[in-house]
Amino acid sequence: MIGDRHVHTELSLDCESKISDVLDTAVKKGMKEIFITDHCDMDLGPEWLQPVDKYAETLEKYRSEYAGKIIVRTGIEIGLNPEYNDQINGFLASYPFELVIGSVHTMLGKDPYYRDDFDMEDGNTDFFT
Repeated sequence: MIGDRHVHTELSLDCESKISDVLDTAVKKGMKEIFITDHCDMDLGPEWLQPVDKYAETLEKYRSEYAGKIIVRTGIEIGLNPEYNDQINGFLASYPFELVIGSVHTMLGKDPYYRDDFDMEDGNTDFFT
């Protein structure tokens, strides 16, 4: 089956792709199913949290709208951090996601995507020890 299991949409803070555009493109490419796996990172601040009820409601709306064209699966990409285990487990238990992707987006409370946060040019590798 042709599909995609790791797709971000406008529901992720780091993506601007409209859900309908993502789904229309997937249908045009002949995909049979797609998993929407937007970000939820407890340790990056409240703007990175997905209100699970609104998220699920939105995905259910598109699942119904695209029924017969493509199977829309509900997923989440959740940032793993042992300091937030209770919150993460509570979040995951609050909705029957069909796919959960675990990821690590922070190290020592910083996002390594933003390289300016790390002084690596002077040979300082303390971050990695």
